[in-house]
Amino acid sequence: MTLKVMPLVMKKSQRIADCSTRMGNNGGRSQAKIYRQQQQQNRPPKTLTRLVARRKWFEIENILSTSSIDWINIDEKGVITDECILQFALRYDAPLHVVKLLALRYPKCLTSPDSTGKYSCHVAAKYGASPEVMEFLLCENAYAAGVEDPLGKCPIHYVAEFYMDYNESGSVMAAKEDMLQVVRMLRQAAPQSFNVEDDEGCNAIEYAIANDVDIKIIKTMQRTARDDWRAHKASGHGKRHEELAKEIERCASESRPAVVLNDVVGSSVMQDHGQDPCGGGSGGCLNSYVAKSA
Repeated sequence: MTLKVMPLVMKKSQRIADCSTRMGNNGGRSQAKIYRQQQQQNRPPKTLTRLVARRKWFEIENILSTSSIDWINIDEKGVITDECILQFALRYDAPLHVVKLLALRYPKCLTSPDSTGKYSCHVAAKYGASPEVMEFLLCENAYAAGVEDPLGKCPIHYVAEFYMDYNESGSVMAAKEDMLQVVRMLRQAAPQSFNVEDDEGCNAIEYAIANDVDIKIIKTMQRTARDDWRAHKASGHGKRHEELAKEIERCASESRPAVVLNDVVGSSVMQDHGQDPCGGGSGGCLNSYVAKSA
């Protein structure tokens, strides 16, 4: 039986040898190269948005640290651009060193709203960014802290409504401490925003109460709203409460970015990367009083 198998093995070996001889070494390498290229073509393209969605922070850091990044696309669909890639990364809790690199490579992100009308600090506030990240963003563009997005919300509204849900500090106590630090930063940058009502008629304090935020944080917000209200009243030259309230709302509304919300685009981008563009809500809030009792 062994004698019968041996000729078959020898014939097979001879066929392989003959094939290799005909192809030659260069031909074999060319075929392998073509195969690798075909494999690469079948794979989804490597883009920053894809890496961000997978939280490949180390790989992103290596890419952004190179001398040239022209070889990598931001987004294969062209929806996420150099004006909003930072906002997109903040949705995935990008660490500080990645945030700094993105801001360095794509500085327009610091001064431009994304497709939903949110600046970087709005997104960071909503998705529970660390105090270090928020401090960096406010240092780069403190003005945005007092700007309303198209929903009438300033960053403090998003902190009050969503921060505890998204913060990844690891414990409730750590998350509360982070939130308190962020509230204090926003108090310093834009105290007037604590008295601003959004399009639902709610201010940040009401969202905080509706979401059972820690009482220490709520009191800090109330004191900020009270002090800012007193400052407005002192400089109001005898204006009535209603007039001052309208003035606060008018000033905040005038700072809104000129952005038309595109629900179709926003939804397709976030759904493609596994996120809700609206982010959900807290289920309502109390009737607003523009800090009458703050």
